Amino acid sequence: MFAEESVGAVLARDHQGIILAIKTTLLSFPDPITAEALAILLGLEVARTHSWPSVVVESGCLKLVNSWNGGSEVLWQATHVFKQIRDLMTSFSQVVITFVFMEYNYFAHNLALLAYVCSSFDTLNPSKVPTVVCQDHFQWD
Repeated sequence: MFAEESVGAVLARDHQGIILAIKTTLLSFPDPITAEALAILLGLEVARTHSWPSVVVESGCLKLVNSWNGGSEVLWQATHVFKQIRDLMTSFSQVVITFVFMEYNYFAHNLALLAYVCSSFDTLNPSKVPTVVCQDHFQWD
């Protein structure tokens, strides 16, 4: 049985690590694979909104990343989201979707938790996010 809700969180940074945008959304009734795929889609939608030509998307779901990059069969849960992602690809000159261990991406997970606890789902002002949440190597709870 899956959770009834989860939160997709996007943390956009430039090549120097400066936060450019934060966006969260509430996802109703997704399985974990679909939730991760929807978070990738959300990240690309944020990038398109800002007209960023090159994007690196990090996901903590190795199965999904391998599926997207052709290293394994397309996961049935992600098929419909992958189609939406492919439709967005023409908006960019380059898109890289890569795996990152959760231990190196706590910031995104912390943002999702903050959004859920505060029921704040939309674009967030980076300067309003508590410092304790803004950690890549520390899980806030």
